[in-house]
Amino acid sequence: MKNLFKLLGVIAVGLLLAGSMFISLQRVEAHVEVHPATLNINAAETAVMTLTIDVPDIGIEEGGVHKTIDLWDYTYYAADGQTIVMTPLVYTVTQEGWGSYLNFEISGTHWLSMTSNTTLSKDVDLEIQVTDGSITATDTFVVHVTEAPRINFAWGSLSDVENPFKIVAGQRSQLTYELENYSSDYEDYDSELTYSIINNPPAALGTTIYTDTESEQNYRYVQFMPDPKLYGTFHIEVQVMDTVGVTASDIFTVAVYQPAYLPMLVKNYPPVPVLKPIDNPDADGVFYVDWDDVYAPIYEVQCATNPQFTDSTGGETNYDYWGETYLITPATYYFRARAWVEDKEVYGPWSNVVSTVVQPRAYLWIDNNDPIDPLYV
Repeated sequence: MKNLFKLLGVIAVGLLLAGSMFISLQRVEAHVEVHPATLNINAAETAVMTLTIDVPDIGIEEGGVHKTIDLWDYTYYAADGQTIVMTPLVYTVTQEGWGSYLNFEISGTHWLSMTSNTTLSKDVDLEIQVTDGSITATDTFVVHVTEAPRINFAWGSLSDVENPFKIVAGQRSQLTYELENYSSDYEDYDSELTYSIINNPPAALGTTIYTDTESEQNYRYVQFMPDPKLYGTFHIEVQVMDTVGVTASDIFTVAVYQPAYLPMLVKNYPPVPVLKPIDNPDADGVFYVDWDDVYAPIYEVQCATNPQFTDSTGGETNYDYWGETYLITPATYYFRARAWVEDKEVYGPWSNVVSTVVQPRAYLWIDNNDPIDPLYV
C-alpha cells in the first residue's frame, strides 16, 4: 500500500512540473507574439528613417467625375531600409485655391478624393505633404481636368434643320448631319466615340445608329424607318461615350407625318407645265408665252391657228417661257407646251392651251439687219 501511495505521489509531482513548464512555455510564446512589432518600432526610433512620396500625374474629366487614390501606394516609409507600417503618417494638401476646377479632400487618413467641377477644364497643380511627426516629405503632381465628351443638338449646324426634325411615315430618313458634327471629346478621336439611343423610342419609329461605311471616316447618323401607319412627335435621346466610359447625352425631337396623296401631285408626274393667260391687250403680234416652271431641262412649245394644232410650228427652249413672239398675219393663235422627262427620256403630256388674237395692223418693215430683233414702225 505504501508503495502505491509513493507511486501516486511521484505521478502527481510529475504532472505539477509538466503543468508549470507548459504555462511557462505559453507565456514565452505569448511574449514573442505580442511584442515583435513594438520591438521593431522601438528599434526604429534610433534607426535611420526614410520618408518619400511620389504621386504620378492624374487625369480626370470635367462634369462632376469622382476619383479616389490611396496615397499609401505612392509613399515609401522605412527604418534602416526596411519598410514599416504607415499608420503614424498624416497627409495634408498644402497648395489649394483650385476650387473652381477641382474639389478634393483627404479621408480615412490616406485616401485622396477628387471631384471635377461641371464645365471647366484645366491642369491643376496639387502639393501633398506627409509626416510622421518627426520627418516630412512633399510632392507636387498635376491633375489634368480634361474636357468630357459632349453632344449637343442645339449647335449651329442643327439650326439649318427644322426642329422638330420632320420625316414621312414609311420612308427612310436620317439626320442631315453626322453625329460627329454634334459631339466632341478632348482626349479621343471622333472615330473612338461610341453612340447609342438610350430612351427606348417606339419600335415602330425604326430608330437606329447607322454607320456610313462608304464614307472614308465611317460617319455615324441617327436613322429612321417609321412604320407607314405611324404618326406623331417623339423624343430621341442620344448618348456618346468615350474610351474611358465617360458619357454625355442630348435630346432632339422628331415629328412623323403621313404622306399627302393629292390628285394634283399624281397628275403632276410626269411634270406638266401650266401656261399662263397671254397678256396682249393691244392685240398686236408682239407678246410672251410663259408658264410655271416644273424644273424640266427642256420644254417644247407649239403654235397653231387651230386648237387641234394641225398646222403647228414651234421649237424647244430651256426656259420657263417662249421668247417674245412676232406674228404679223391676223388670226387667233393657240399655244401649248410640254416638259422633257429626263429619267424616262421622253416628253410628258401637253399643257393646257392658251390663245390670243392678232388684229390686222399696218406695218412698215425697216431692214436693220437684226434677224433676232427686227424693227417695226
